Amino acid sequence: MKGDQMIKYEVLLIMLAATSFAWGNNDGHMGGSSSGHLSVQSNDVILTPMGTFFVPSASLMLGLDYQESDPCIAVMDNASSMVRGIEPGTGAEVWNMSIPYNNTFGICQTGGPDNRWYSTSWDTSDIYRWDPNTRGWSVAFADPAQTLGRGMDFDVESGHIWEVDASGGLYRIDETGGYTFFDLAYALGWMGGIALFPYGDDLGIALTYYDFYYINFYSFDGNDLTFLGEGHIEITDFTYSYGIAYNPVTDTFFWSYKAYPSNNKIMEFDFEFPPPSSLNRATWGSIKTGF
Repeated sequence: MKGDQMIKYEVLLIMLAATSFAWGNNDGHMGGSSSGHLSVQSNDVILTPMGTFFVPSASLMLGLDYQESDPCIAVMDNASSMVRGIEPGTGAEVWNMSIPYNNTFGICQTGGPDNRWYSTSWDTSDIYRWDPNTRGWSVAFADPAQTLGRGMDFDVESGHIWEVDASGGLYRIDETGGYTFFDLAYALGWMGGIALFPYGDDLGIALTYYDFYYINFYSFDGNDLTFLGEGHIEITDFTYSYGIAYNPVTDTFFWSYKAYPSNNKIMEFDFEFPPPSSLNRATWGSIKTGF
């Protein structure tokens, strides 16, 4: 084999190996990981585990969204293309809904009497919507993140979808498809989940990363993002991190992750910002009223 042919062959093997790794877990991971955790700020957020549970009916839990109206956690079970409403703490399934698309990650709802669902798929470059009138899924509009779209959450007050771009950015999207992009200078690696929460007069944003059990926190004042800090819960059998959802009733988060060898779990955890940020929690209220 000639030298240039050998180089092409080796490149092909690398590409095949990367593709096999990326799709082997069927979780939207792009393959590879950062060389190690990068400590971007010293004001770490304190995360305190409150309990961990399994979901027997879901085999691969990616995106999460908390529903106050049930109450339950909407889990995107990518292995079966189903959204499953599960009971917090027990993992018991309350309801389920199929999605006629493959490789879905993000899931969010608008709430209210005209509640609509939105979802992403890394197989396509579209965002999908479930319409309560037709009671079916269809393409809503082109996904600005294209095939890099992952976690989603909906800000009821402004009427915007927030979507993760796996490569290190966020999209704020209105329901017509118009959007603003925010590049995250402190991204640790491939991003996955997102949860919105009230932070004083601003919007709080929590983000997860596939390869780390670190969670980063930002605030949004209507124009700019501000990095608030990061926190972590060390898990000895940790493999991958996926979705996250905020519960305004208990002021806690739910976080889905994979533990070695193939156990998918959800953890509930409390959080506390270091001073002076922690002073803002006294003014927090729900951002998802009307569900």
